[in-house]
Amino acid sequence: VGLHYSGGTKPMAVHVYRAIEQRFPDGVFSYLDARTLSLRVDSRGKPTKSIPVGHSCTVNLAELVSLHGYNKPTIRRTPFQPNLCRSLVEALAKRNAIEEWQKWCRESKCQSLPDVSQYPLLQKARLAFDTLCGEPATPELVAQHLGRKSLKQCSKWLIGEWLEEYVLWAITQIADVCGIGDNYSVDLKLKRPKGHEFQLDVAAIRGYQLFAISCMASERKEKCKEHLLEAYVRARQIGGDEARVGLVCCYHDPDALQHEVEETWFTEGRVQVFGMKDLPDLPERLKAWFETANASLEV
Repeated sequence: VGLHYSGGTKPMAVHVYRAIEQRFPDGVFSYLDARTLSLRVDSRGKPTKSIPVGHSCTVNLAELVSLHGYNKPTIRRTPFQPNLCRSLVEALAKRNAIEEWQKWCRESKCQSLPDVSQYPLLQKARLAFDTLCGEPATPELVAQHLGRKSLKQCSKWLIGEWLEEYVLWAITQIADVCGIGDNYSVDLKLKRPKGHEFQLDVAAIRGYQLFAISCMASERKEKCKEHLLEAYVRARQIGGDEARVGLVCCYHDPDALQHEVEETWFTEGRVQVFGMKDLPDLPERLKAWFETANASLEV
């Protein structure tokens, strides 16, 4: 007789464990250890076995969300305008440039391109628009290359969606070597029948472990934390205790933000914060995270 239970600390699991143990002294008990992605098998009178299973079973994104009753999501793996996104990362890497970018978005309401005399830190961004258009950029030309009729219609993309596309591009660079393959997507909209819709900015699965990434093109700490908290709750609803959550933002001190989050939310080892200093080398930063996300929780 064997019992496989979902968690060793849940009262019902312990109750059933003891009942079977008394009735069947030779019973075999097992559970999936979310910390180490291993199957723990306990045969009475024998040492507990730990069998690594992190890469033994691959679950794709559509299957995972369907298991939780959500409608089949649209999967998109091709980043939109990745060259422009990479240029924007380079253009906004200078201290205070992202603040000036957001100021331009607010003041112009994305109806005109940034005037470098008014926004001197956005000179490289203007050059990025010129490169996109292949000639001196105009609002109409930029909008056309972004698939819209007017620049104002591109406001959501310019304010922050470009960062999601950049993160998607970064994943495409390392997906194969990280064991993710084509099991990733941007803008994953999830909805149950008669339920509320919510979104994961970028999501990937390695084996059966969900990596959810929240993207926030802002240097404001509280705003970044707010987005991270929502992603953390949603990711655990779908991916369970094994889920890992990342925040890609423009905050200047991501290490301090991560430390604060871990102390406040008790999420050590389950959350990773990437800030402005990480963006230029984001593919390698994500690769390291995917490959070592469970190391601090292993015992």
